[in-house]
Amino acid sequence: MARQFDNFYSHGAINFSDFINCVSSLYTGPDCLDDSTLRLLAEMLYRLSQNKQFLAAQVASSSDYQHHVRGMLDNDDLYVLYENKRPFFKVCAQIWHPTPKRGSQHCFVPQARDYNFTALTTNYFGPGCGCKLYQYEYRKDLQQGEHCDLQFGQFYQFTPESVLFTEASRDVIAQALPKSLSITISLQLEQRPHACFLFDKSTGRVQRIIVELPPECVDTPKSLVLES
Repeated sequence: MARQFDNFYSHGAINFSDFINCVSSLYTGPDCLDDSTLRLLAEMLYRLSQNKQFLAAQVASSSDYQHHVRGMLDNDDLYVLYENKRPFFKVCAQIWHPTPKRGSQHCFVPQARDYNFTALTTNYFGPGCGCKLYQYEYRKDLQQGEHCDLQFGQFYQFTPESVLFTEASRDVIAQALPKSLSITISLQLEQRPHACFLFDKSTGRVQRIIVELPPECVDTPKSLVLES
């Protein structure tokens, strides 16, 4: 379930390569994610976020990062900065725009959805986004229109002082617009090979099933606009 990490012991900024080395030594797979390991990983991400030069330097000096065309939200851009195959983990930067990006034909409506990966996320730049956190019980036979006992948990504000942990196929996030442009960085730790869901917050039912293909399986990426 979602939880917040803060009050870290060490506050010194670290560079990107040191962060990757730390994650590689700490994370051996999903089974290693006990409380102490999660807190150490959260602290490493927090310390990376204190380095206000790494992101620009990483994007400017490397051709390895990937920009992903986004369809779920009209106001964000996702960059994959690093991906490890075995064990799987991925480092991402996400740019959140305060208004729907130019060309969007729909007003922005926060969508409540789950993700098929576990993640640690912190605010890197700007005032940060707010979100509502929910929980549900995943079932592989869950279908559109079915009730899933969606339960509201809390409102969470992303800040540079804290790290949010969210669990794959358990936690549901409804992301709001930031007051001004903001950037989050995240460490994705576990990816499950099944669909995600979009939820109707008022009824607690599955509104839509989301099947997201990896980039290499898509010839021409196109934005998917989900209408409420």
